[in-house]
Amino acid sequence: GEAKGAGGLVRSLYLAMRSMENRVGGGEGIEGIYGSITESGVTKIMEALAEFGGMDKSSTLLDVGAGLGRPLLHALVAYGVKSIRGIEVDPVKCQKAKVFVEKTLEMVNKKGTEAELEADEDWLQCRSIESLDSLGPTTHVYTFWEGIPVVAKEALGALFSESATCKAIAVVQRALRNKE
Repeated sequence: GEAKGAGGLVRSLYLAMRSMENRVGGGEGIEGIYGSITESGVTKIMEALAEFGGMDKSSTLLDVGAGLGRPLLHALVAYGVKSIRGIEVDPVKCQKAKVFVEKTLEMVNKKGTEAELEADEDWLQCRSIESLDSLGPTTHVYTFWEGIPVVAKEALGALFSESATCKAIAVVQRALRNKE
């Protein structure tokens, strides 16, 4: 489950993210769609990855279509995952995300945490999922499916099934409505 005392820190994280999102000019870019999922939505998804997929302090979480990296930050703060990774095809979102993650973590670290929260220098790859040969050390995958082309979905499925380290994947999309 959540790391001890993470609740207050998660609240601090979301305040910091709201502030930083405005400073970087929002989460929009030029590719795909911008889908910002609510704090309670991300919380439920991360709880499921932890409870049913075994996500914990030893995990490496990959967000495919990472946008600003909000779910990754949530996992880092609430679950203390060992490592976060993002892949994002939109160069505008990539530029924003690097600043967003660095500055948001600075703000959260000022609130006082036991360990300094940080993302590796190369946490974000600005490329398409189809261009990857493997998911590397990834143990858990999160993706917001909306606006991701079929070819990318197929590539992720193949990479996930070929991975020796991946334990669980959370695929999120808005509820589909019947057109009839």
